[in-house]
Amino acid sequence: MAQESDHRSDVDQEETNEDNNSSMVDYTEQFTPTGPFRTRDELISWVQKVGRNSGFIIVVKKSDVGGNGRRGRVYLACERHGSYRVRCKMPETDVKGDKKRKRRSNTGTKKCDCPFLLNAKNPRDGVWTLTVVCGTHNHGSAKYLEGHSYAGRLDNDEVNVMLQMMKSNAKPKDILVTLKDRNPTNASTLRTIYNARQKQRLIESGGRSHMQQLLHLLNEANYIECHRCYDDTSIVRDIFWAHPGSLQLLKCFPRVLFMDCSYKTNRYKYPVLQVVGVTSTDMTFSVAFGYMTDEKEENFMWVLQKLKNLVDGWPLPEVIVTDKDLALMSAIKRVFPEAINLFSMSHVDKNVMANIKEKFTKSSEFQEFVQKWNELVYASNEFEYYRQIDLLETEYGTVQGLIPHLRSAWLNQYKEKFVTAWTNDVLHFGNTNTNNAENAHEKLKKFLCTSQGNFVTLWTTIDSMIELQHLEIKASFERSLTVVVDKYQDPIFTQLRGLISKVALDKIWEELQRVPSVGVDRDSCGCVLRRTHGLPCAHELALYQHDQLPIPFGDINSHWQKLNMTPKKCDLQRDFNFKEVTQKVVEKYENSDEVGRATIVQKLIEIAAFSTTSTVVPLEKD
Repeated sequence: MAQESDHRSDVDQEETNEDNNSSMVDYTEQFTPTGPFRTRDELISWVQKVGRNSGFIIVVKKSDVGGNGRRGRVYLACERHGSYRVRCKMPETDVKGDKKRKRRSNTGTKKCDCPFLLNAKNPRDGVWTLTVVCGTHNHGSAKYLEGHSYAGRLDNDEVNVMLQMMKSNAKPKDILVTLKDRNPTNASTLRTIYNARQKQRLIESGGRSHMQQLLHLLNEANYIECHRCYDDTSIVRDIFWAHPGSLQLLKCFPRVLFMDCSYKTNRYKYPVLQVVGVTSTDMTFSVAFGYMTDEKEENFMWVLQKLKNLVDGWPLPEVIVTDKDLALMSAIKRVFPEAINLFSMSHVDKNVMANIKEKFTKSSEFQEFVQKWNELVYASNEFEYYRQIDLLETEYGTVQGLIPHLRSAWLNQYKEKFVTAWTNDVLHFGNTNTNNAENAHEKLKKFLCTSQGNFVTLWTTIDSMIELQHLEIKASFERSLTVVVDKYQDPIFTQLRGLISKVALDKIWEELQRVPSVGVDRDSCGCVLRRTHGLPCAHELALYQHDQLPIPFGDINSHWQKLNMTPKKCDLQRDFNFKEVTQKVVEKYENSDEVGRATIVQKLIEIAAFSTTSTVVPLEKD
């Protein structure tokens, strides 16, 4: 062991000697150019390139641009020139209790009084010349340039690449990998990318506060935005925004909406209510987002009322699909009293299975129950439903607490919201599940990447996600208009090809397969597709086939006929009397006290100039 230790000491000593010898090398010859330089930047670039090849980082120590008879001059030195001066101090208490100052214990420096120095001048002939004042270093060369902040700086081209990738919501590690692929000599680190991103955001904010920057961006993108603060404070309580293109889509497809909350999407730990619509091509789109302090009825009502105000005068949603959130359900009933609130079948099944699985000791028994439960939930009519529930009680009545739980939690009060015996009478276009909404939530979280985003980064990411949604929706419209599948060459589709959604054509074709067994008998048909989708059912199709007639375009619900993002002019749309509203504002101002007038003035200023808002972001929750 002693011999091995001595051997290691000899090796370490040899490496140290090699480093010391390398630090005494004179680099004067390498920094002696063959010719003059036309510009200052050309000279500095050449010097730094030579220095990097030798393992040294050369920086500008001092520079004089010239003027008033003086010629330009630049002094270039090693990054380790000079000595560290203690600047950052912290208080320390002495024996008498008086505060003293001491140097922080975790400070450090790379400076070691390196003597290397170059002198560049710009004589009267307009070209730059370089003179080596001292060509030696008092330290060894760097083996790796990573970790040297100056060497890792991004040039203009690399900054532009980073900005483009930031707009695409690329992660810092992906940006760094891309820069390394483009330039193998790049010495940047992940910290370099984070610092460059933060610098760019500060430049973009232009000195605005966080809320001022958010409102500025929303205004620039023509978003609809509303927010409210806590009483007697400027702290944001709830905030709502909606993309203008998404509102156009909502006016085109207003009948069915999904609503659900997402969690762990922001540093304030605010739950976000995401309102999702669905197009005729079965594509989802994010209508609006509401960030709320709590999941209480009052918070939900505020968000939903803002949404309702935006579509005032246009058709309101007729079906809203949610999970079993009692506060949200109550808010929907008050804001959209005419809408039918359905439950997501996936949510119901997931909840039921999670709560009753432990009541079965054998997996086979549990699977048998799942089958019986599905027969109950998907009962075709009320008579069949009550027959299935009697069978369920007979077979599982002895399982402790099972039937009482199912009745109290779901069947007694909420069966009309998810059992097909009742939902088959609702025009929901097949949207009885929040799978689409859940997919939208998953996409949102995937885009956000982190749960520590602030409102500005959240909006930036959401805006990119919505733009991609709209591109996919436009593409789906074009596919329905232009692509004709072979099975739709049947003459019965003559008046529908290229005029209605491909999704609707698929459902009609599936219904055609029932015609041989159903015929023209309405009772055998059940007419479920007509009631739930607004599409011709089997017995109607049988009549068209018998008479050798194509399906009339008018037999298709208007939802499936819409294949663009431009809403039709609405006869229900109300005229807005701007003078009447402004007169009410003036009257309220005149009848208010000093505090009320100041509040009105502040709100008007915020409307006229978003970047002047005095509101601030909420505190981060533990």
